Amino acid sequence: MINFFNEVLFSNDECDKILSFANGFVDLENYGFKLAIPEKRNSKYSEVVNIEDLEKLILPKLKEIGILSIKSGSMFIEYNEGDFFEKHIDNSYKSNRVCTVVIQLSNEDDYEGGDLIVEGIRCSRKRGTMIVFSGNDLHEVEKITKGTRRVFVCMPTKSDIKIKNSIIWN
Repeated sequence: MINFFNEVLFSNDECDKILSFANGFVDLENYGFKLAIPEKRNSKYSEVVNIEDLEKLILPKLKEIGILSIKSGSMFIEYNEGDFFEKHIDNSYKSNRVCTVVIQLSNEDDYEGGDLIVEGIRCSRKRGTMIVFSGNDLHEVEKITKGTRRVFVCMPTKSDIKIKNSIIWN
């Protein structure tokens, strides 16, 4: 069983297209949805515009690892200078999230700091990288010291995952 995935899957053009589904970035207090553990994070958020079309772009590359939908917990996150997300897990006792999917949409030289660290592993900063890890894995985004980092995030639930024949979850 593979429980961590960290590979470049999306081209620059695909990253630009994915980012076009963002609906403008706002602070947490102005974001339309309640997010967990606001005291551990500082960043901006955007809703996804037209999730069905975004799925058409992203899902062909996710189906091979058993992810069938990106609708659960989907959002864009923008980290600017001083922004961070302290160590946390995405799953809780009341949640049925199976994993977290992060697609790196910024170029690695667009920002300094801001690394995603999952269970002590520093993830790739290359644009187009998709990172998938268990919702129970401890992770953080280090403080941005310069520039801007943008990512797409979703947190598929058990109903969004095909466990059987998945290269990650069986």
